[in-house]
Amino acid sequence: MRTRLALTVIRAAISRPEVALHLSAKPGGESDTFDMFPELDRIRCPTLVIGGEDDPMHPIESQADLAAALPAHLVQFERFAGCGHGVVQDAPERTMALLREFILRR
Repeated sequence: MRTRLALTVIRAAISRPEVALHLSAKPGGESDTFDMFPELDRIRCPTLVIGGEDDPMHPIESQADLAAALPAHLVQFERFAGCGHGVVQDAPERTMALLREFILRR
């Protein structure tokens, strides 16, 4: 659910079309070739994975796969119902509270 704060954040964002082109799903684009999974077992610090259940770019299942590939004792996976790709924009209060709690617990 988009809030007034979320719309303010979206309006304040700096758009870089050249970055979008670099990351695009075009053949050979980074999003087409990038694979971080082989290296995830090297992570040695607590890791928070958050995902919007309505994310059209990275479905929640891909976020769950990411969390499952991390060392289980280090990962915290949080699903955001009713949120898309930008959980910070879609649920700013919950996201910030979760981030604050995660950081302060360390």
